[in-house]
Amino acid sequence: MEDNYGFIKDEVVPEDYIFGVSLPFDEWQSDGNWVEHLPKIELQSRSFESYSCVPHTILNCVEILIRRLYGEERDYSDRFLAVLADTKQGGSSPKAVLQFLRKIGVPMDKDLPFVDTQDEYFKELNPKLMELAKDLRKTYLNKGCF
Repeated sequence: MEDNYGFIKDEVVPEDYIFGVSLPFDEWQSDGNWVEHLPKIELQSRSFESYSCVPHTILNCVEILIRRLYGEERDYSDRFLAVLADTKQGGSSPKAVLQFLRKIGVPMDKDLPFVDTQDEYFKELNPKLMELAKDLRKTYLNKGCF
């Protein structure tokens, strides 16, 4: 049995790609130094192991891009995507997390912050959070930013 550290590898299928399309390319950070755009450090494991490295990594990338492109600092709820992707089962796949992010969005961390117990961390989401999650989609994703 392989060790699992929170990453579930997706099977690559042909539907994941669109060929024959010329994508625009903008060089966003020509010197390759993204340090000034990095978000604050957030640990995925505090009083317990959340196995939420995939949601944390994806949201860090989103927060970095928003800070670089718009100069706005955001702190989205890693916990929200971890719960949606059923991460408590030992990890989550990037494809699943990205699909939830794309289709539902994500609320701010202040609306669903990290908590001290695994049971509390993974409890069922309040439906009000789904409405709050739409802000990311309205503000950034629907603009075709990334």
